[in-house]
Amino acid sequence: MKSYNSVTLLGSPVGNAEIKSMGNNDRIRGSFTLAVNRPYKDSDGKNVVDFFTVVAWGKLAEICGD
Repeated sequence: MKSYNSVTLLGSPVGNAEIKSMGNNDRIRGSFTLAVNRPYKDSDGKNVVDFFTVVAWGKLAEICGD
């Protein structure tokens, strides 16, 4: 049986998306960083934040750039 992993991250984008055209076949690649707060605080009482690099291709990359 085939399966797949699905992850949903709720956070805030950090900075602007970086959009690049890859090669001469007009493939578009976009990437940005997403900051996601953990649901707890550390021992000092500060919020813990994880940073994820997100990569998108094609039409989705164009949407991320907008």
